Amino acid sequence: NYVYKGFNMITRAFDFNNYSIGKKLFSGFIMLIAIIIGISGYSISSLKSIERNSIKTQITNDIGNLLDTARRNRLLYMQTGDEQKMKENGEAIQSMQALHSEAGRYNWRGDTKAHFDQLGGLIRNYSQLRTTFHEKSVQSNQLSQKVHQYSDKRTIADLQSQIKNTAPEADVSARLYDLLFALTLLSEAADNLVVQ
Repeated sequence: NYVYKGFNMITRAFDFNNYSIGKKLFSGFIMLIAIIIGISGYSISSLKSIERNSIKTQITNDIGNLLDTARRNRLLYMQTGDEQKMKENGEAIQSMQALHSEAGRYNWRGDTKAHFDQLGGLIRNYSQLRTTFHEKSVQSNQLSQKVHQYSDKRTIADLQSQIKNTAPEADVSARLYDLLFALTLLSEAADNLVVQ
């Protein structure tokens, strides 16, 4: 009995046929305002999501462009030996690392997060390999310059003819020929090590 009376009161409260026109209009405007607020909130949320995604896309594109710049400058350094190109390569790598750190503020989901984390490790690895490559290139160029510094003073053919003319002992002569052969190989290797 009490349940029936309570249910009857609730149905009468929501029965729009019993409301006056003013209450019906007021209820309609309230519902319209609620719908507009809901749609506006969803629109604002969607625009913020689009903005975040566009920023993440821009950062990803910038990292790709910087990687291209780093590769191009590394290749130019390998061809020309221009230290400025290697410096620009290092700056591009540092910029990639800074962009990766900046992008860490954003929420990356699923496979994208895994790829993004992997990208950070690859950038660090590339930076370390670049440093090692540059150090070895500088050492190689210095060694090559030292070998070429003395290559104009005497040719290996001159040394071989002098050895034949002096006719030292057979054992010493064989060792000298081995030494000259090793110097020839070293000179050829130095020519190959030059980063032009």
